Amino acid sequence: MLQAETTCICMQVLLLWAHCTTMKQYTILWVDDDDDDKALMKEILERADKSFLIVEASNGQELLEFLESVKYTAALPCLIMMDINMPITNNKATIKNIKADTVFCSIPLIVFATPGYEEDRKFCKTYSIEMVSKPSTYRDLQHALQKTLSFCKFNDENKAVS
Repeated sequence: MLQAETTCICMQVLLLWAHCTTMKQYTILWVDDDDDDKALMKEILERADKSFLIVEASNGQELLEFLESVKYTAALPCLIMMDINMPITNNKATIKNIKADTVFCSIPLIVFATPGYEEDRKFCKTYSIEMVSKPSTYRDLQHALQKTLSFCKFNDENKAVS
């Protein structure tokens, strides 16, 4: 538990520092256990739009801890993008927790999943979540990520404090 708490505290500090030093306006929370995927996604998203700060979490537990830590602040993400199949916390349970919270339920969620899992598709449909099949090429991934930016919910609640 100590490692998770330390990770969450580090994420909060980095988020506040990044907002203050880069003047980025909106936060996207990217949740994935694969460091290579996280780096690739971050690179593409930052190239697509410089006004976004990309905050990373490695699992659903870190995601929920981060959201709780910024729940009543201006640092709420405008979008959460996540891999549905991850360790530590079943992301379906994580999604249910987000959707059940009166503050977090309005944050758009986009799930990236391996093509062909009908159970995942049904789950996402039940919770009105956009599901994107993981593209196999860099160009397709770039296109898919640029398209997902249109789901970002912009309002004063998730705008950076300058």
